Amino acid sequence: MATTGINTNKVGTMQQEMEQYMKTVKNKVNIEAVSSVVERAIQGSRSESTLKAYARAIDREIDNFVEQLKQYESQLSTVKSTYIRDDYSNSTFTNAQKNL
Repeated sequence: MATTGINTNKVGTMQQEMEQYMKTVKNKVNIEAVSSVVERAIQGSRSESTLKAYARAIDREIDNFVEQLKQYESQLSTVKSTYIRDDYSNSTFTNAQKNL
């Protein structure tokens, strides 16, 4: 039988996939401009400090992105439990009827 609505059995899998994605993003994208690498690539102390500041800003943006994904991932649990509760008590349609 086809699933209509939210397939709550898949929420855990979605959360695991998101966790893996967040780890991959964090591990692969974190720039951390190391002094020795910057010194080989860039000449001039002002250019070096500017590049390092830019790299830190990018890392902060990546951290913010991952934090937003974490919040979304945790909201999946709320959506799942609310859906199961409403489905069990049939409150979704009961509440809709009250609003007619």
